[in-house]
This record gives sequence, structure tokens and C-alpha cells, in this order.
Amino acid sequence: MQYELYSMDKCENIDTYFYHLSTNSIKTVFFYIYRVDTEKKYIIVDNYSDNPLNYRMLKLGNTLNETKYKDMLFECKKVKYIDILIEQNYSIDEIDRMCISAAQKETDYLLKK
Repeated sequence: MQYELYSMDKCENIDTYFYHLSTNSIKTVFFYIYRVDTEKKYIIVDNYSDNPLNYRMLKLGNTLNETKYKDMLFECKKVKYIDILIEQNYSIDEIDRMCISAAQKETDYLLKK
């Protein structure tokens, strides 16, 4: 899928990411943001872009440094894989191992493009 939608919230002063959907239609992404739940701070990941992470949806005024950018992208990908692996009934240990590996590979691939 080309676009992935995530949100970010602070839980006990820690950035917490939530995965919402994957789609090939940017219209679906904007429908979700503006019609389903307008209260969240959203992150859009474009998997076919040279600049995959659209952190502007978080209303951050400044650009992120390279490390923060990579960490945010990695955390988004990790929660996506956690959701996918939970749906497939993997054990907690398998989910922990597999989601980190898959998220790291996908993050590295997107940032090398």
C-alpha cells in the first residue's frame, strides 16, 4: 500500500504511536482524518516517496533532525507490524522479535531510496 496513516499521542510523557490504516488512495486517508477522527495528530507515510514521513500533520513547526525522523518512521512501522502479527495470532515473543526486524528493514529501505 502506498499510504499508511498513524497518529501520535503522549502517554506519561512518552511519544506513543498508533496505526490506523493502509491504502492506495490518499482520499481515504483524508476522509479518515477529516471525517472519522479530527482530534488526533496524524502522521502520513508515503511508501513511494523520497521523503516518506509527513510529520507536518503533527503540526510540528520545525523540521526533524535525521535521527528523530528515522526513529519516528521506525516506531510507526513497528506498531503496524505489531497490529498485523496480533491479527495472525503470533505469540508475544514472536511478535516482539518479528516486528522489530520487519520495521527496521522497511525503515532502512525507505530511507535508502
